[in-house]
Amino acid sequence: MIEAKFTTEQFENLLKLVSTATWIINSLREEPLEEFSELEQYLYRVAQKEELTELFEYDEVSESFIPSEELENEIHEYIEDYNEEIFWRLLCTSIAVRDLEKELGESTVKKMEFKEKIKRLEPLIEKYSEEFAENGLENLVLLKRRQ
Repeated sequence: MIEAKFTTEQFENLLKLVSTATWIINSLREEPLEEFSELEQYLYRVAQKEELTELFEYDEVSESFIPSEELENEIHEYIEDYNEEIFWRLLCTSIAVRDLEKELGESTVKKMEFKEKIKRLEPLIEKYSEEFAENGLENLVLLKRRQ
């Protein structure tokens, strides 16, 4: 058994981290990964013993602890911030990879050393990052390929 001592603030932050991680890991799964849910429930029980109940409530229907509305909102704020940032990064990177593959050929890019690929992608990613920072999706247009 591993023991650790936390200040109230540290424990609340741990609970927020675990609740956020559990939501990210399990929210899109048909079958949740129970080991994460069990850890979250364990921490809620510890919090209940320590009378740190403002972050969660007990749900009679599911017979489990769930984040309070306040914590749920905070978790979703973190997730929305992350999703917003990752959306732009993935978009810029995907378009940059597409452009590099068009220029050099897909097989050439796949064979490239990682450092070389990054070196070639960085200016392209930067170009798209600047464009999207300035104009958002306004100038993004999808064209149908001619068959």
